Amino acid sequence: MIEVKEKLILEWILFKLNEVKALEEVFIVSNEKFYSNFVEWSEKNKEKFSFNLIVLNDGTKSNEDRLGAVGDIFFAVKEKNINDDLLVIGGDNLFEFSVKEFIEFSRKKNSSSVALKYFEDKMQLANKFGVVEINENKRIISFEEKPAKPKTNYASTACYYFLKKDLQILIDFMNSGKSFDNSGDFVKYLSENSEMYGFEFTGNWFDIGSIELLEKARREFNE
Repeated sequence: MIEVKEKLILEWILFKLNEVKALEEVFIVSNEKFYSNFVEWSEKNKEKFSFNLIVLNDGTKSNEDRLGAVGDIFFAVKEKNINDDLLVIGGDNLFEFSVKEFIEFSRKKNSSSVALKYFEDKMQLANKFGVVEINENKRIISFEEKPAKPKTNYASTACYYFLKKDLQILIDFMNSGKSFDNSGDFVKYLSENSEMYGFEFTGNWFDIGSIELLEKARREFNE
């Protein structure tokens, strides 16, 4: 709910979703602490969007009991009995690519996918982002979470499209005892147990994890 150029980051994301006419419902997953803030905001703004907007409370109150990124995806799937293709976007992402084109890419490949940002200098990714290696057909062949020495120039963003058929793999992952904190851990697991592709986009992308990156987004994000 941080503001960039007179809109909340949340609003920038949701307005991007308006172009996806087939989208029926959007779930915002919050913790207990901020749940009421999101509910209040959604009640005032729901008429701006072409889909039904629903806020979910995952019941956690601190970093110690949080579910983690994958845990919250799984929570939403269980809570709302989701049995369909699933678009997932991290709430701290600002991006300029078309969500509609991202989904069309996934459906053409008939595969789950992740949006990828190419960096000219791959050392910009070191210790910061998940790093993805793709083949000539854009299929993911390896994934590393925040490596010190990146093998490729592709950063994984927190923008995913999961096919309905891969939701069972999400359940398997949750039962595997692996880390649920980083969504990249599930990308790695899914790419090793099913096909997953990388959607390379152009234009700006900001992963707002610090005050410095927030100020950079406020200067450079294209309305």
